[in-house]
Amino acid sequence: MSLKAFVAQENKFNAIFGMEQVDLKTLDQASANKLFQRLDSNLSPEALTCDGERSRAQVQKFYKMYTAAIADLMKMGYKPTEKMYSI
Repeated sequence: MSLKAFVAQENKFNAIFGMEQVDLKTLDQASANKLFQRLDSNLSPEALTCDGERSRAQVQKFYKMYTAAIADLMKMGYKPTEKMYSI
């Protein structure tokens, strides 16, 4: 499941900065909104390509993971409450 991989990645980042950890078992709409926002941000061309530093294969891998994570969130019944610009 791509959402699990994305959340694990986010939790590692959040741990470094002492930020809140995401738990998919207790996910609510507010937490899902934060995930949607982060996924949308990660899908921006600059972030997705790391300003041109990622190879095409790496870009495709991350694009697939992020869009699949969005689909996973939606399958769980969550919908973004704000406009997503990258998809």
